Amino acid sequence: SPCQHRHRSSNKKGIKKDDMLEAVVAGEKNSNHPLAVAICEYYGKNTKLKVKNFVETAGIGIQYEIGKDKYFVGRSSFRNGNTTIVVKKNNKEIGKIFLKDEIKPEAKEAIYEIKELGIKTLCLSGDNVGIVKSVAETLELDNFKAGLLPEDKFKIIDLEKNHGENVAFVRYGRRCSRYGNW
Repeated sequence: SPCQHRHRSSNKKGIKKDDMLEAVVAGEKNSNHPLAVAICEYYGKNTKLKVKNFVETAGIGIQYEIGKDKYFVGRSSFRNGNTTIVVKKNNKEIGKIFLKDEIKPEAKEAIYEIKELGIKTLCLSGDNVGIVKSVAETLELDNFKAGLLPEDKFKIIDLEKNHGENVAFVRYGRRCSRYGNW
């Protein structure tokens, strides 16, 4: 991934921030989504909480149970270049996690080298248009598409291949495993 994530969290009054984050990590460690991985790496993967009935919906979030409590952790909105993750317990919001992409220092040089080979660059992302446009402009990508679900990305790749384009797919999440390494 050309980006790394910066984190900040907030919680509702009466909810311990550490308890909220432990419940989030307990659920997110079951997901392969890049944001889930980033959250677990930042806040730690160690939790003794047992998750059951885990369900992940692409582009929406995750739902699961810990004990008798039902949790939802998912994308709420984009504000000021941040991705906001909402955390709900028993259908009541208990907190938020704010993520901001920071472009890795080596990403711009890697893109430059790819473009020097005459290869067009296209970013396919689930993030909102403002975030993706900013990343695409900073990295001087040829094009970008934002707000995509995983299946949308696969359709675009298939369309490019069907038009006779040679396609190299760089992935950073395990969700993209449909294309494997070819």
